[in-house]
Amino acid sequence: MALWSRVRGISGHVRALPDQIDTCDRCGMRARLRVLLDRGGELYFCGHHARKYRAALQLVALSMDDIPASGVAAAARFR
Repeated sequence: MALWSRVRGISGHVRALPDQIDTCDRCGMRARLRVLLDRGGELYFCGHHARKYRAALQLVALSMDDIPASGVAAAARFR
């Protein structure tokens, strides 16, 4: 399965940029949770919406993975 991106690999397959930022499917903020659905597909949620919908997502999720903050943002928080 190809990922959408502005960069194409040598074989013509589309690949994700390493610095590409996923955004919340509800509000557009930076995603903190990636949910793989049991019937296929994936959703991304910011911290607020991840907490709000966590119980409902657990019923339909194959997996739920935290997305770590970028190194720059994480370093700024701990200064």
